[in-house]
Amino acid sequence: MIPTIALIMAGGGGKRLWPASRADRPKQLMPDPIEPWRPLLAATASRLTGLLNAGHMRVVTVEDQLEPVRDALPELTEAQFFAEPRARNTAPAVALSLVHLRAQLGEIADHAVVVALPADHMITDEPRFRACLRHAIEHAAAHDCVVTLGIEPKYAATGYGYMQRAAKPLEAGEVGISEIPIYPALRFVEKPDQVTAASYLASGDYLWNAGIFVFPLARLERDFERYTPDLVRALAPVGEALEAGADPTAATRAAYAEIRSAALDVAIMEKLDDILVVPANIGWSDLGVWKSIADLLPTDADGNAIAVNANHEVVLIDSRDNLVFSEDATVGLIGVEDLAVVVSDNKVLVCPKYRSQEVRDLVKELTRRSLKR
Repeated sequence: MIPTIALIMAGGGGKRLWPASRADRPKQLMPDPIEPWRPLLAATASRLTGLLNAGHMRVVTVEDQLEPVRDALPELTEAQFFAEPRARNTAPAVALSLVHLRAQLGEIADHAVVVALPADHMITDEPRFRACLRHAIEHAAAHDCVVTLGIEPKYAATGYGYMQRAAKPLEAGEVGISEIPIYPALRFVEKPDQVTAASYLASGDYLWNAGIFVFPLARLERDFERYTPDLVRALAPVGEALEAGADPTAATRAAYAEIRSAALDVAIMEKLDDILVVPANIGWSDLGVWKSIADLLPTDADGNAIAVNANHEVVLIDSRDNLVFSEDATVGLIGVEDLAVVVSDNKVLVCPKYRSQEVRDLVKELTRRSLKR
């Protein structure tokens, strides 16, 4: 059996989902829109069950989120959480986690495979998701390579990065549900314009980049040493402290004083010439904006999507195609269409669903006004 660790990256902010996602409750801690009794982080951990148990999970977050992140996953021990002094994007988060994993696993680290994935996405076809991961883990271990899950696109999205796959798969394996192919990934592409995104969709050769990567731990250590030697040098004292059985907090804070922000995709993955991709039709969404949440929720006969606390009600009269997300208030709508209405923490957002990308601008303005006081 391949020793496998799931590394859940839980240090994000999610400003586009205000007011449910805020500075004091980042996106990964907001309620799962479909199962609101648990946060998105807990849903992420839960869907990994069946692939590996809780003892094989690790969570990397930032210090000021550590306590609520731990509270969201009470089944995990203190040693299963890695804390960054401040957010520096996914490359430093993963690099720091590999240092901790090397110290925790010892010799097993040379044979371990890591599944690194975001904490705040939604996946509705969980059996298929686990089958795709299982296939990726087996291939990564057998061939000492990085495998990513690419999401089969549903429309010409301009808000996602893409990856181009080769025309033919390397192989096909029967894993759990159905035959799952695996392809060479030819290149990564940053968020395209509308015309380019439409051409990607028409070609059938491009997949959305969901930021889910599977890799042998030792392999990615070598890639960090090759492509980000400054990052490796900065984190070396953290590894030395862990090896000596000392508290690594001071060494970590010193390292992060000089570490620059970098995405794992840009720092490592885009530079690899042997990365592979599993096309994954798994009901995925990054829940990036309120419209994407509306698209996932079940709707009533008039196309309204509703996610509301059980203690409150939603009354809709002559209203169609709206999203209502309310944690702490009863909501009534009359004669409106295609709105997002969000109530959380005594704050209210109302906007057309198609303009939900602009919520980030609203948060910037609220922050500006707060700083002026």
